[in-house]
Amino acid sequence: MFNDREQHTPMSFVFLASLLLAAPQAVDNSWPAPPPNEDLNANMTYAEYSQQMDPSSHTYVPIPNSVSKRDWNGPVDTTTANNFALMMQLAVSSYCPSTTNSKTWNCGVRCQGSLSGTVIVGSHENYASGAAGFVGYNPDQKMIVVSVRGTANIQSCIQDIQLWKTPADFGGFPNNQAPSSAQIHQGFKNTYIDLQPTLQSGLETLAAQYPDYHIIFSGHSLGGAVVNLAALDFYQNNPQYADRISIYTFGEPRIGNLDFANYIDSLPYAQRIFRVAKSGDIVPHLPPESFFNFAHHIDNFEITRFGTTTNFCVTTGPAGESSSCSSDTTLLNLVDHITGYYGWWTYPWFC
Repeated sequence: MFNDREQHTPMSFVFLASLLLAAPQAVDNSWPAPPPNEDLNANMTYAEYSQQMDPSSHTYVPIPNSVSKRDWNGPVDTTTANNFALMMQLAVSSYCPSTTNSKTWNCGVRCQGSLSGTVIVGSHENYASGAAGFVGYNPDQKMIVVSVRGTANIQSCIQDIQLWKTPADFGGFPNNQAPSSAQIHQGFKNTYIDLQPTLQSGLETLAAQYPDYHIIFSGHSLGGAVVNLAALDFYQNNPQYADRISIYTFGEPRIGNLDFANYIDSLPYAQRIFRVAKSGDIVPHLPPESFFNFAHHIDNFEITRFGTTTNFCVTTGPAGESSSCSSDTTLLNLVDHITGYYGWWTYPWFC
């Protein structure tokens, strides 16, 4: 219905080159079993933990609007952890070509379990820029879903670096309400605008067609940044759906400046934004806060070093910046970014 595959002039795929600009870090390539004293799951082996996180047994359970996650502290409960694992499964499904260029929900284990039966109504993949994502719905889970792929085209990342910030007026976004001082990463903005027609057409159709469905945005890495822009665009043009919007991101880089982060935090659906980072993942530390003046929005959750517990991170800095979880920067690496989220590896050849 909304399928679109185009060839455009290459543009920056965004943030990978900021890895080259960051200070050199020691790389931790280990993947050991969790130690015996690893908080909530202290007595679990890694195999037992992985079985618990099996997405086939998960049902999406949204938090009520009356519950404030600002009051959370420490490890999240099992229901929330299961939600995160299921949403990460949704995020990695966009790494599969079948979902982004042929509208086919056929991506191996990533399309199985609780996400079986998902119907894709619109997809877009631009091979030149690397932008890829889809919009669809799942009748069993009563979800309208948007998933955007993370960085997958290294050549375009390196060749076309667009790390500078640009006003968050979003160009073609008709009803922009962001303050004039809000700025966002140029490459993230370009990637979203590439996907905008497909995603918004599908969202508006499905939101009206299924009024009792939750509207879920999920993305890993660059995809996490882009789904925030997609959700913002959808909300600004359809504010009546604010109570249905939830966002789940994994390994999300910083999107814009402090004014943009504060604007995101002021939105009516900010209560249902879940930004999950793996301890050791370098990407949530990029672009660097101090050098480039980027800032995270709230709220942050951190998967512990060996992946057995997800903790809520208390905001200790401006906007969503937190030293309560992500203060350890001695072993930042890409391995945790690619393999560290609930057992899902972000490679297209595992589809």
